[in-house]
Amino acid sequence: MTKKLTKKALPILGALLIAIFSFWGISSALAVDDTTPPSAPTSLTAMAISSAQINLAWTASTDDVAVTGYAIFRNGAEIANVATTTFNDVGLTASTTYAYAIKAYDAAGNRSEFSSTVSTSTLATTVDTTIPSAPTNLTATAVSTSQINLAWTASTDNIAVVGYKIFRNGTQIATSTNTTFYNTDLIASTTYSYVIKAYDAADNVSADSNTASATTFAVTADTTAPSAPSNLTALVVSFSHVNLKWSTSTDNIAVVGYKVFRDGLEITTVKNAHFNDIGLTASTTYSYMVKAYDAAGNLSASSNTITITTLPNNDGTCDCDCDCDCDGHNNNENGDRKGWQEQKKFGHAFSQMNKYKNKITKSFGKNK
Repeated sequence: MTKKLTKKALPILGALLIAIFSFWGISSALAVDDTTPPSAPTSLTAMAISSAQINLAWTASTDDVAVTGYAIFRNGAEIANVATTTFNDVGLTASTTYAYAIKAYDAAGNRSEFSSTVSTSTLATTVDTTIPSAPTNLTATAVSTSQINLAWTASTDNIAVVGYKIFRNGTQIATSTNTTFYNTDLIASTTYSYVIKAYDAADNVSADSNTASATTFAVTADTTAPSAPSNLTALVVSFSHVNLKWSTSTDNIAVVGYKVFRDGLEITTVKNAHFNDIGLTASTTYSYMVKAYDAAGNLSASSNTITITTLPNNDGTCDCDCDCDCDGHNNNENGDRKGWQEQKKFGHAFSQMNKYKNKITKSFGKNK
């Protein structure tokens, strides 16, 4: 069976190979024998579109086989090859004349005659001499003793406005890319006049805007006193120790501290709303009041007045702790809250001890 198929297939395979080689031979012969150049391109045009670019266009060539592409010549020198019928020549020099011609070519390397030559010049570099319009509606507003805020309506230009020059009292002080400017570090109670000018990339400067003036605020003396301290309370801790507390005051700027008065005389100043008065005399009545003050020295009205009487000291011992000495000198202005509680407990215990002492003494006297 295989032998029969092989005998039948061999003549067919041979005929196929002969056909392939014959076709290849004809094609090769055709390729080798193509000596006909394409026709020359026609209707070449050159258009300058900027100071650095010229665009070319032309009508396609024809060929007995096929046109493969086009060679571009500028001033007699070949500069490029393209497969289309257009070419953009870039990177040229402004205000310069260039001559162009085109040749078509085919796959066999046959080249056509030159097209007609076309010349054109790149555009000149444009010098911008047009100034922007003047800014309008300039306003100047003082916002503090040292700052004036400016605002204006934007200018226009044939190309573009780059920014604005700020003039104060005739002297340029700054530039801005926005239509606002905040002028700081000024002197209080002083009048300043402003003008704005727009400018473009070529530094063409516009005419002046309208003039706007403003006067910075005056320095205002602080004459407002703080509010009076309230809710003054006094806690008798012992025969020589009183703790004072009160509600804080308020002020238009800030409360700096408090003055503490005992029996009408100022005895100390403190920053916080409490004070420990130590070194007092036993079984003595004292009156207290407090006044707040600010940085300008404005003094508030008096707080409520509170009157207390220290506890009796039956044996004359000194009531002191780590915050005072036995002469009554306060070594810690703000006191120690824990110390307050300990002193209170100590005072109470000492008072109870004195009561028992008195009872024992009286009882002993009777027995005697």
